[in-house]
Amino acid sequence: MNFLHFIKRDKMSISEDSYKNMVETLRLGINGTPSTKEFPNKGPQHASIVLSNIFEIATKEINMLTGNLDATVIKKDFMTALTSFLGKENTVLNIIFTDGTLMNKDIVEQLKKFENVNMFNAPNDMNSKYLSGENFHFTVADKSMFRFETDTDKFKAWCSFNSPNKATSLNNLFEKIKTGAEEKK
Repeated sequence: MNFLHFIKRDKMSISEDSYKNMVETLRLGINGTPSTKEFPNKGPQHASIVLSNIFEIATKEINMLTGNLDATVIKKDFMTALTSFLGKENTVLNIIFTDGTLMNKDIVEQLKKFENVNMFNAPNDMNSKYLSGENFHFTVADKSMFRFETDTDKFKAWCSFNSPNKATSLNNLFEKIKTGAEEKK
């Protein structure tokens, strides 16, 4: 089924339930192999849906470059998927905050309880040194899944549950940024 016909250029004209169904279909793919299709994502509700799915199926490592873990994205389903991921053996969550002054302090305090969470403040020169002056956020999981947010005000992003080349590129960028980041205590 082609769900992308619901999505018009620069507008998401799809209900939250339909979007959830589309995301689940892409996540499950054919015979349990996630689809390689990239799909759009716009708004905090859709961001929460995609990120929840990423946390549900990730098995090893999730790296996030985020502004502040926006409270409009961090919903109950997201927190359930996040804590489930962190409860799995041999998993790690690395987060680099680009705006440490506005971060969601309640979520940060919850994350500090987990030994497999590492949090960092982005280096001051990150945008000019690593992002060509652009402002974007991304999440990459198991070097195969990603959500790449190109408009951080409108939460507009491109996502895939099975794109190892792009996910690896984002993961490599994350690792470069992390080398200059300051660990958050």
